[in-house]
This record gives sequence, C-alpha cells and structure tokens, in this order.
Amino acid sequence: MLANGTTLPLTLTYDQLVTLRQPIVYIWSRGNTVLYVGMSNEGIARPITRSHEKIGQFQPGDTLTIHAAPDAKGTEEALIRQLRPRLYATGPCRLRCPVCRLPKRIQGEAYCSRCAQSQPSRSRCQPVTPSAAS
Repeated sequence: MLANGTTLPLTLTYDQLVTLRQPIVYIWSRGNTVLYVGMSNEGIARPITRSHEKIGQFQPGDTLTIHAAPDAKGTEEALIRQLRPRLYATGPCRLRCPVCRLPKRIQGEAYCSRCAQSQPSRSRCQPVTPSAAS
C-alpha cells in the first residue's frame, strides 16, 4: 500500500491500456485555480512523470484532470484560451501568437496552429527569394 492509501498492483485490461495511451489533454488545478493545461499525443506518460517541467511541482491536494482528445493540440489551445492557466501568465514562454496571445507558436511560424489556419499564406514565415533583375 502506498502512503495515500492507494494499493498496488494496479490491474489494467487491454482496452484500459489503449485508452491511457491515446492523445490527451490534461488540466492541473490547485483548489479552484487552474495552474496548467497541457497535451500529449502519447497518453498519460507525459503528465505523470516526475520530471515534467511544470507538473513536477504537484502538491498534496492538487488535481490532474485528464481528457481523451483526438485533436489534442487544438483542444489544448482552446482550453488555454478558456481557462487562462496561471503558469502561462508567468511562465518562461515568451513566444505569443499576435492574434490570440496564446503563449505557443508553431516553430518557424508567426502564429499558433489555430490562428495560422485563418491567416493568409503570405503572413506565414517563408523564405525570401530574390526577384529576377530585369
């Protein structure tokens, strides 16, 4: 038995294991305050690891809510906009989308994945090709 009363071994069926490996979004809360929203395309391995850059600071009384999300990236971005997690406001991420102010941008792009879809292609980062001299 673990210190919190949870017992091991934990027995999982094949279907339960498949469910735990699907793309997810997760919400870390402390009381009524949402601290962090994240996503994983590999299931619950990322949010439950001790070395997670944010959730490694999980404390007694905190909760981690996990949702299945076939479009984990899009769902994560929507939840960040909706819930405004505290650690995003003060976190180390300084690359914000200029449209929605989401603190994540696609690498090499000017916008987050949601806003990039609605922007004209000329506004995305593209290599500049020299014009032919006439």
